[in-house]
Amino acid sequence: MALQELDGGEEVGASDPAGALDEGRERGFLVGQANLFFDRKLKERRLPTREELDRVSADVPIALRAGVPAANILYATFDHPILKLAGIDAVIDAWREREPKADGLEYLFLDEAQFIRQNGQELGTWVKHQVDFRKDRRIAFTGSAMPLVEAGQESGVGRWHTIRLTTLSFYEYLQIKRVSLPELPKLRSLRDLFDWAPADFYRTTDAASAYVGHFHEYLVRGGFPQTAQVDSITQAQRLLREDIIDKVLKRDMTALFGVRRVLDLEHTFLYLCLHDGGLLDMVDLCANLEVKRPTAQNFIELLEATHLVY
Repeated sequence: MALQELDGGEEVGASDPAGALDEGRERGFLVGQANLFFDRKLKERRLPTREELDRVSADVPIALRAGVPAANILYATFDHPILKLAGIDAVIDAWREREPKADGLEYLFLDEAQFIRQNGQELGTWVKHQVDFRKDRRIAFTGSAMPLVEAGQESGVGRWHTIRLTTLSFYEYLQIKRVSLPELPKLRSLRDLFDWAPADFYRTTDAASAYVGHFHEYLVRGGFPQTAQVDSITQAQRLLREDIIDKVLKRDMTALFGVRRVLDLEHTFLYLCLHDGGLLDMVDLCANLEVKRPTAQNFIELLEATHLVY
């Protein structure tokens, strides 16, 4: 996932532009949580505590707490069919018809930005015009925004910033799960291990044994906050497969990259999942999947672009 932050905009909340976004105010609390998550992770190098997240969701979104009028905050997700067909300008116009503008800057939080279409106009061009001519707006795009990043490299210089967000690390996974485990020694460098006595290694090994089961579960669940908080591992895997992987393979690949051979792409992805942790034998892959080498190489590059493989 890539997050586009335009012209220095930082805090984003939520307000609904039309009937299709009546639930937007409730989702605004989730947007507030997401902003708090990004703020803590990117600026303070830590995860927000459960108490901090609960306080945001029970109170008001971060942008409102910062003093931004609710009428100047828009949250819209463009995987909604109505918004996708209407286009971004129509969504903003509908928002302004319903919510008169207040004094101060406008904050636009646009999710699933890869589906935004603007009457045949390139999204990069629209963004460029917004940054150049609408100084009263701060815009953040979230979603699989790789096409926007790649297409607008030249016009985007100095106009927007890209923040690539990776999946949860094992440490972050444990923080979200709120697991109580023995504390491990903190190392500034691996060189410190050379000064350890054998007894130090034995004590650390004994304490770290409690982490092994959680690490295996972390690998099974994946590094997504939603799957980490599901009680059932079976349900977490189904959610990971149906809501995340299938959505990328069968929706984003066709919509963003024009993939036609979705089944072959899925087989390539499954093959890579079953043969991880070693050198990839392209000859063996092509023979097993019955695809030509350029096709297999193209599939791997697409999977890398969508961050399904690294």
